[in-house]
Amino acid sequence: GPDVFAGPVIWPLEDAPDIMRFYRDFIAGASRGVSTSVILRKAPPAPFLPAELHRRPVCMIAMQFLGEPAAAERALAPMRTFGKPLLDLVGPRQYLGLQASLDAMTPHGWNYYWKSLNLGPLEDDAIDAMVDHSSRLRSPWSYMLMVQLGGAVSDVEPQATAYAHRDDAHNVNINAVWQPHEPVAEQETAWARSYFGALEPYQRGAYVNFLDRDDHDRVRAAYDAETYARLARIKG
Repeated sequence: GPDVFAGPVIWPLEDAPDIMRFYRDFIAGASRGVSTSVILRKAPPAPFLPAELHRRPVCMIAMQFLGEPAAAERALAPMRTFGKPLLDLVGPRQYLGLQASLDAMTPHGWNYYWKSLNLGPLEDDAIDAMVDHSSRLRSPWSYMLMVQLGGAVSDVEPQATAYAHRDDAHNVNINAVWQPHEPVAEQETAWARSYFGALEPYQRGAYVNFLDRDDHDRVRAAYDAETYARLARIKG
């Protein structure tokens, strides 16, 4: 426990431009009890997904509501019923089970390379860039994950902690993933870098724990100038 009302809703990737524009409006008016993530990828061969969806390009929005089930149904209904979903797995579930639901998709021993950045409210061109680069996916394991920020994250003063950019609206992770026996490292890494390049003009900041081994020159993007200077003094 505790029980929460949560789960993913899945649409075809070709519907993602309309889905993500509606999603932008939905979260702008949603209560603070609503938390969401957008995943663009080929549907993984996971046991909780029907076989006919495996490896199909999809737009998946995972959503959660902290509150009573009846209130959750009302709060999430507009997003769950928009367009023509392929599958709706939203419902009551244990929080710890929700946290572990995708662990099998990122096991130890596989290869991972990622690029990450923060965005403000979604712009049309940024949405189109995400859908375009997600449609170029060749691997069934790689994906783009965009996490909704705001809410309690933005309640804290920016200089109160080391974590900065509290007014950003989203964090995006572009994850290239391949198994040890797959000779696709160059292909998947190039995909992640190209994806990041398309979104970089919209970058508002970054999260330091999501910088990869070749992102040393981007450390300053994780902090505002005042926080960076303060942390440098402390480290010194």
